[in-house]
Amino acid sequence: MATPMHFPMKLYELVDAGPPAIVSWSESGSSFLVNDSEKFCSEVLPRHFRHSKMTSFQRQLNLYGFHRISKVRTFSSSIPDPSAHPNHAHIPTGPGC
Repeated sequence: MATPMHFPMKLYELVDAGPPAIVSWSESGSSFLVNDSEKFCSEVLPRHFRHSKMTSFQRQLNLYGFHRISKVRTFSSSIPDPSAHPNHAHIPTGPGC
């Protein structure tokens, strides 16, 4: 059974593993960018989740309190490493699929 922090931990691993041409941390490290939404949905999401839809991924982000910080679909995170604070996290993404 998944722990309450299952999604944020998977998200951290997903962004950290890249590849940077598809998904990467922002310069500050407090948010992430989906740089290629098509490849993100077809190659990255299926490796980490049971779906390949941007809308499902965004729904999960919203459930965990993540929010978009710009039109380029960057999501902010007050904690770059979700394991550093087990009760809170926020994160980002690029154009939808």
